[in-house]
Amino acid sequence: MALRNVLLSKPTVPYARPPPLHIKVLLVAQRPKVLSWEFDNNSAKAKTIKNNITVAISDGLSVAKITIFEETASKVSAGQSYVMKGYSLRGESTPFVIIVTRETTFYRSSPVSVDATFMKEATELLYPPSKLSPVSEVRDAVGLLTVEGQIIQLSVVKNVKSGREEVPLRHLKIQQDGAQVTLCLWREAAVENLEVGARIQATHLKLTRSSYGEQLQTTSYTQIEVVHSSDNIMVEVLGVTETINDGILELLLSTDELVEIEKSLWEPFDDLLSKQRVHVQLIRNGGKVVKIEGVQPPAES
Repeated sequence: MALRNVLLSKPTVPYARPPPLHIKVLLVAQRPKVLSWEFDNNSAKAKTIKNNITVAISDGLSVAKITIFEETASKVSAGQSYVMKGYSLRGESTPFVIIVTRETTFYRSSPVSVDATFMKEATELLYPPSKLSPVSEVRDAVGLLTVEGQIIQLSVVKNVKSGREEVPLRHLKIQQDGAQVTLCLWREAAVENLEVGARIQATHLKLTRSSYGEQLQTTSYTQIEVVHSSDNIMVEVLGVTETINDGILELLLSTDELVEIEKSLWEPFDDLLSKQRVHVQLIRNGGKVVKIEGVQPPAES
């Protein structure tokens, strides 16, 4: 039976076993799954991890995605054809989802011919597209989103219940060109090494609306990257405050951005700020100032 028919046909009798499928593995993606977490002092780390994989398969007529657990993952490889037997189907309506169980066996077999055009569909199944959206436009965006911005608020890691699991959750707020949005970081995303002032790019986010307002939720595909780009700007320093890190201060800029600076770099300007407005030329790398010089304020227009 064709792969498409298996996924779209309801069984005629209860507990029917689906027929063997002759398929080719087109792509393999590593998808580690954290089964349990260890929480301590507003932090979390993975306690038990299963190194599962997600696989795009085709019978030459259609493409589907299946998850293969760690115990079976080594038995399949990209580009190889198999007869898959002993799997099950899950779902209350079509299309059903193929479930690989302990009873599932992959038999190496003769090649399955698959047209190259199916590779694009296979890639999008394993790596869904995520459209880069300005923060100011996320409320009108559709589908999975990618956003960039500077972290201006960052909560501690919390231990919350999700179904039967206890998982880490963290909230942060980013700003881009004056627009702000809150991100809810779940599971692995919640334990990323992040700090206020850093510029980040977060992919594969899903917009949700609730009594808390509009928020972007991470998904299992989310990747968070700190953007290490240096820039040179002339700006007014509106204020300065201590941080929890010894020797590190945080500056509030007239652009409404926050940056960190070593106390020794800021020291020449500290007394000046108590007497007058301070304008500076600074070079920052991500959310940290690496060079700062005093400048004359711009002429009033």
